Amino acid sequence: MTCLQGADLKDAHLKRTDFSHANLKETKNLIINQLYEVKTLYKAELDESLRALLKEKYPALFEVPNEFFL
Repeated sequence: MTCLQGADLKDAHLKRTDFSHANLKETKNLIINQLYEVKTLYKAELDESLRALLKEKYPALFEVPNEFFL
């Protein structure tokens, strides 16, 4: 599991990043606009307020990625 807890992700470009199983709790400056283009958030740990917003707007980010079936 990748642990980015407490990391400052301000201005980070996260397009196509695989955050499956990543710990993103308490990251600094992480916003929904950075996360909608990531590859996956499958089983990622997020602050609940951010998780709720993302699940509402982008539920596919939390589904099992296709490569898990290979």
